[in-house]
Amino acid sequence: VAPDRLAVKWSRLDPVANAQRRFGIAGLVDLARTLTKLLLFSAALGMLLWLRLPDLAALAGVAPAIVVKALFLQLRDFLVLATVVLIATGLAELSWQRFDHGRRNRMSRQELTDEFRQSEGDPHVKQARRAIALAIANNRMIADVRTADVVVVNPTHYAVALQWKRSGKRAPVCVAKGVDHMAARIREAAALAGVPVRSDPPVARALHASLEIGQEVLPEHYAAVAAAIRFADAMRRRRRNSL
Repeated sequence: VAPDRLAVKWSRLDPVANAQRRFGIAGLVDLARTLTKLLLFSAALGMLLWLRLPDLAALAGVAPAIVVKALFLQLRDFLVLATVVLIATGLAELSWQRFDHGRRNRMSRQELTDEFRQSEGDPHVKQARRAIALAIANNRMIADVRTADVVVVNPTHYAVALQWKRSGKRAPVCVAKGVDHMAARIREAAALAGVPVRSDPPVARALHASLEIGQEVLPEHYAAVAAAIRFADAMRRRRRNSL
């Protein structure tokens, strides 16, 4: 047996530490409240007996009926005093519970706030959120390709989808644009939706550089875009005639 195992560990003899390990903080608090109530009741009874001790001593040699009546009055006074102590301790305990509940709620809100701030400041979280937002925006943009009248492409690198509402007075609007992989997705979406695709590298690059999603075509590109829309209309007529 190792000698250090035979040594007396005084920490094991600490009643508070032992009670904390056995019952936890909540158990110690409940025990303290119970002991406090017991002490208050004992103090109230002791004070009442001490104050009434001369009256009780004077009952020696008095008729039994008077003794019984006097003891009944003493018991009544003690019950009244005990009720007062019980109400006072109950109010004190209720106040403590409200205070402790509010403190715990404040701590919980503060912990949530701190966690939110930490997550907001985490560059990995920010990067993940940006990636998710970008993916959602790209998917929405690809879904809008089917509403386009024509897609102008630089065969492999650029693609711009344009929508023109003929009933209005607005110029054609960019509903989707992309380069490389995104351009390929736009071309695929156009093929699935039956949107005509016009290959015009200079115009595709110029439109991609000058337009944002939802923006109207600039006046300097009206002629080129009009040619693309005429091309798309001719493609649709050709399809209808071939049916």
